[in-house]
Amino acid sequence: MLNLALVLLFVAQVPEEARPEAYLDAVRKSDAAAVKALLDQGVPVDARFRYDRTALSFAADRGSVEIVKMLLDRGAEVNAKDTYYRVTALTWALEKGHVEIARLLLDKGATGGEDVLEAGVEKGNAALVALAIDKAKPTVDELAVALASAEKDGKTEIAEQLRKAGAKPLPPTDYAMPATVLAKYAGTYRASSGSERKIEVRDGVLTCTTCGPNPQRLAAVDGVTFRPEGEATPTFIIQFEGMNVVGLRERRGRQETLFTRVEETK
Repeated sequence: MLNLALVLLFVAQVPEEARPEAYLDAVRKSDAAAVKALLDQGVPVDARFRYDRTALSFAADRGSVEIVKMLLDRGAEVNAKDTYYRVTALTWALEKGHVEIARLLLDKGATGGEDVLEAGVEKGNAALVALAIDKAKPTVDELAVALASAEKDGKTEIAEQLRKAGAKPLPPTDYAMPATVLAKYAGTYRASSGSERKIEVRDGVLTCTTCGPNPQRLAAVDGVTFRPEGEATPTFIIQFEGMNVVGLRERRGRQETLFTRVEETK
């Protein structure tokens, strides 16, 4: 009780213009009493700090469950992004493996639930994987990609956990594609953002020359679906109008980007 009285006395003496920084300092120190007192003094729960980070992102990063609950109850914007990393509080929680905080954020409508499964598999964190299955409701494709990643990295317990949740292996990439069809798929595809996917045929294999620092060979799942050799993601799906190739759909988890085929000038 005495400590609380001292906190209230201290906060009351902080000049109004200095209270946002005191608020951030209290969050960083996981001082829930000071955070509450400063919010009660009128500091905005979503006050922005360097690179527009909010107190919620700092609390999520530090694993301060009590403070995260408090901020969410006070109406903190759960999906606020900073301007440097452009990530939300959920990303900070996942980076540190804070399962309970990730659960609180998802319960309040945090987007990016598919990232929970990816983080759980990457970190070998069974609790995060269980949370993703329970709260994020991963798709069949997401479960398959997660299973492939777990098996590739030798995470047998995580792989078994995913199988029990219904994960099935990705379709094999052994579909035989005629050279004439591959040649038809080659070309330049452009998204509305301006990014491009240049597809060529090299040594009889469809190859994306702009999908990363090095050209990626694409193996066929079926007549129109491809994945990078040895990788679970992304998936590329050729788009048609009638008999004409008009685009390329790139799928990464729940995110899809449509690339429209463009005429190349000579």
